[in-house]
Amino acid sequence: PVTGNSLFRQASMSKIPLYTVMMMLYERGRFLLTDPIGDYLPEWKESQKYVRHPNGYVDIVPTQNPIRIQDVLSMKCGLPYCNSDAPTDDLTLRGMQECMRPLWAKGHYTLAEQLKAVSKAPLAFEPGTHWLYGFSSELAAGIIEAVCEKPVNDVFAEMLFEPLGMHDTAAIFRSDEQERLVTLYQRNAEGRLIPGPDFFDKKHLPGAEHE
Repeated sequence: PVTGNSLFRQASMSKIPLYTVMMMLYERGRFLLTDPIGDYLPEWKESQKYVRHPNGYVDIVPTQNPIRIQDVLSMKCGLPYCNSDAPTDDLTLRGMQECMRPLWAKGHYTLAEQLKAVSKAPLAFEPGTHWLYGFSSELAAGIIEAVCEKPVNDVFAEMLFEPLGMHDTAAIFRSDEQERLVTLYQRNAEGRLIPGPDFFDKKHLPGAEHE
């Protein structure tokens, strides 16, 4: 039964505190929206992009401008999400997969390792010129860690969750949160509701392997 202590999974909701904290830091003068992200993430000082020609040829050339914080906040950095090595026709995604394979082979990795690896991937376009849902969130998290000099989840807790009394909002289980999660259900072949898969819950267990 659902009670006042029940906890619900909030899929894809990390962007709400992420971009709220980014704007709080901006209001406090910790960065300018026009700052190149390479000022905070050195491996991103220089980028390359794909240039597609009418004859079908593709070149990889340096970008004319660096990725700026405003490009990250508006998802115009030029990189999609890259969460698996599944076959794809997306040239940009294939480039990201090539960068990520050593980390996937290792089994787990930190945000810093991921950002360093993907910094070598060519962008889909000149930064700031188009919108593309994806990797901007990881870059924003990395900028927060660089500015605050602490893990992004700690920053969320200190700047948002604790002041607002959101004691049960977090990315990692700290005490009895796993036991208080509501049960997920699915219908079986007979149409009855049975407990469904909860394979994403392991992502919230403590430990570097789940970062």
